[in-house]
Amino acid sequence: MKLSNCHSGFPTGAPGPLKMANPVREYDCGSTGALATLEGREPSGRPEAELWMGAYPAASSRLRQPDGSKVSLAAAIHTNPVAVLGRECTTRFSARLPFLRKVLAIARALSIQVHPSRAQAAAGFAREQAAGMSQAERSYVDLYAKPEMLLPVTEFAALAGLRPRDRIIQMLASLNVPALRPVLLTLESEAVQAGPAGVLAILATWPRAQRRALASLICERAHGLEWVITLAEQHPDDPLVVAPLLLRLHRLQPGQPIYLPNGVPHACLSGVGVEIMASRGQVYCASVGRSMPASPQRHSPEPERLSSPAPGQ
Repeated sequence: MKLSNCHSGFPTGAPGPLKMANPVREYDCGSTGALATLEGREPSGRPEAELWMGAYPAASSRLRQPDGSKVSLAAAIHTNPVAVLGRECTTRFSARLPFLRKVLAIARALSIQVHPSRAQAAAGFAREQAAGMSQAERSYVDLYAKPEMLLPVTEFAALAGLRPRDRIIQMLASLNVPALRPVLLTLESEAVQAGPAGVLAILATWPRAQRRALASLICERAHGLEWVITLAEQHPDDPLVVAPLLLRLHRLQPGQPIYLPNGVPHACLSGVGVEIMASRGQVYCASVGRSMPASPQRHSPEPERLSSPAPGQ
């Protein structure tokens, strides 16, 4: 990243690209050694889930200057966006880096997530702004959508996109769990527009006192359903351990990308991969993985957000 005419401690005419120091995000879903191995350092002994490269305000990369000091990339952009981003990028996206790159190192399943479209994000942000909600209370923390793409470095397992309704009914019915009958009725009812999205909502809001018993029974009946059993072992209090029966399972090989447009429910299950996304905070979570911070808040996806990427298993 060559910089010129910078201020506030930034070098003028820096000789060539500047190296970055990138923050590691520690969530309990992370691997204890994968990111350390990639960076050539000793493992910290703590679960490290994500390495962030970008100017996202919550965890900006820092630029190493020739004198050895470090400057926040977010601060550098704020000080002189044209020098850091270039005029074309600044004209199109204003004074912000429009993307964030992450290296994911997933050892335990992440939450089921859905990202809104630009129109939904803008409307939701305006609504919550008018209501005077604090940043911590908000579901819509900005005006922007958050499409993303993942390129696996190792074998990578992910759930993405809803299965066909008939297939979901067949797979859930095969579990023969009486408590799931309301879920099956929701799916079978033509009057319920939400369909599979309604099922995610029902399971995500299942009564807390009954969650462990339901997840345990699902695991007991899930003969041969590898990922249902694995999720039940990882998250024994969550009925959404049935997520592999609702969403398509993708077993990706190194170098095999998957694109996740806005509105597609998805969850990373295991593996190391590089993710590129719009640098914004819009995310709606159900459960299964409780590895991410409490904010953004968890929401059930709305029907119009749901679509499917390339077919999985």
